[in-house]
Amino acid sequence: MAAQRLSMRKLRELFRLRYEAKLTTRSIATSLGIGNGTVCDYLGRARAAKLTWRLARVGVALGARWAGAR
Repeated sequence: MAAQRLSMRKLRELFRLRYEAKLTTRSIATSLGIGNGTVCDYLGRARAAKLTWRLARVGVALGARWAGAR
């Protein structure tokens, strides 16, 4: 069964909590009600795509679908 994708709202909050609030991945996972592995996966994808927080804000606002690409 395929995993559900995070909503754009949760993705934006994930990046905000990591890059603005400087929270740990565990704290982010608890805050968003998702697994720590999920947080690490999305942050890893952002890193692989060389996505900065500034670009993440713009991309999520525009509904970019990079996060679901495999």
